[in-house]
Amino acid sequence: MVSSLIHKSRHKLKRFLMSKVFYEQDSKFEMVPNLREKGHFCKKKFSQTNLHAKKILDFFIDFKKSNEFNKLATTENPYDRYKYRNHLTKFFEKKLLENYSEDNFFISNIKQYFGLDPHIRCIDVWIDQPVDIKFQKDSQLYHRDSDDTFLIKTFLCLTEVNENNGPFQFVEGSHLEPWKNISNQHTDHEVEKILYPESRLIVQTADAGDLYAADTNGFHKGTPLLNNIRCLLTVHYVSSKPKNKFLKDKFIY
Repeated sequence: MVSSLIHKSRHKLKRFLMSKVFYEQDSKFEMVPNLREKGHFCKKKFSQTNLHAKKILDFFIDFKKSNEFNKLATTENPYDRYKYRNHLTKFFEKKLLENYSEDNFFISNIKQYFGLDPHIRCIDVWIDQPVDIKFQKDSQLYHRDSDDTFLIKTFLCLTEVNENNGPFQFVEGSHLEPWKNISNQHTDHEVEKILYPESRLIVQTADAGDLYAADTNGFHKGTPLLNNIRCLLTVHYVSSKPKNKFLKDKFIY
C-alpha cells in the first residue's frame, strides 16, 4: 500500500512538472483518443498508407527468402533472456528505421498524448519462435513496463500474428493507474479475474503491414508461440528524462 502511494505521487508529480496536455485537441490525432481512454491503438494496413512502413515490409519480404533468415527462424538465442527471440535489426538500413520511427504520424500523435516532445529509446526488429515452455516467461507473464511515466511502444507486424503465434495481450484501461500492482509479474488468473475482472482483454491479432501501439504502463504480455514464427518492428517512445536511462545505442542487435 505504501509503495503504491509513493509510485502514485511520483507519477503525478512528473506529469505535473513535465507535461502540458491540451485534451480538447485529442480528436485531431488518429491514435490519441484510443490511447487516452483504452491504452491501445490499431491501424490495419498501415504499410499501405505509410511509405517508410511499406519500404520496411518490402525489404523484409525479400529478406525472408534468405538462408540467414531461415537459420535465425530455427535457432534459439542463448544470449538473450528471451531464448525464443532473435534480433534482425542489423539487416535493415539504419536510416530507413530512423525515418520510420521519426515519421510525423508517430511524433505528432505521441507528442499530443504525452503533452511533451517524445524521444526514441529503442528500435528493434525481432523474430520469435516456439521454444520449450521453461523459457516462456518474463514478457509472457502479465507485467507493467518501467521504462518511463511517459511511454508508448509501437509494433509494425512483418508477419501475420494469429492466436497460435504469440499475439500481444493488453488489459484495456489498466494504463490509467500505472502505480497499482507493479511489484511483480502476475498470472492470467490474478490479472483477468481478480485485479481487472470487468475490463476488456485485447488479444491483438494482425496481418503483415498492420500497426498496433500501447501505453505499456498498462498490464500486458506476449503469449507463447504454439507454432510458426512472429516478426515485429518495435519502437519505444519516452520523455527526455525516462526512468530507465537511454541506451548507448538505440538499435537492438
